[in-house]
Amino acid sequence: MSDYQRLREWAAGLFRGEKLTLRPVEDADIEMLCDWWDHPDITLFNEGNIVRRRREENAEMFRQWAANKDDSGFGYAAEADGQLVGQVSVHSIKAPAMIGKLGMVVGPEFQDRGYGTDILEVALRLAFTEYACRKVELIVFGFSDRGIHTYEKVGFQVEGRRRGSVMHAGKWYDDVSMGIMAEEYFARRPRPF
Repeated sequence: MSDYQRLREWAAGLFRGEKLTLRPVEDADIEMLCDWWDHPDITLFNEGNIVRRRREENAEMFRQWAANKDDSGFGYAAEADGQLVGQVSVHSIKAPAMIGKLGMVVGPEFQDRGYGTDILEVALRLAFTEYACRKVELIVFGFSDRGIHTYEKVGFQVEGRRRGSVMHAGKWYDDVSMGIMAEEYFARRPRPF
């Protein structure tokens, strides 16, 4: 089989995971994403403080993440069975470091069903095989056991902690820096060909 044929076959499944497909964020998705962003189960994990912003500010944030204007990153909606289940972005990819920063949201009603893992698998495939990332990194709050477990499941490793950097309910928690290198990614998943 020629490289042309192999690339066509590979490209046909590039945005598909086991449970979902990544696709461009549509205007109709923005309302749901804003609803999720303001939901207590999501807001707790957004920033160091629980902050509620005007809906239009959140909508603009999602539009920027999903613009896909250049090769410095990408943002996509995750869809399963015709339903929006989440959103993922990898941004700030710049030479020479080629390190992407990952952010993801899974709708509250779709959590604990494997969608987060599947979104990560497809996003990492894109980052390492199409965007030439050398590394993908993220920050997760130390109280997010579920998030840390999900990231570790796909190969992220804890790289460090910023102790006592976020406060919720009067208690201080750590920021946990996690990352996965390209060679670690390809050690777990074969190269396309």
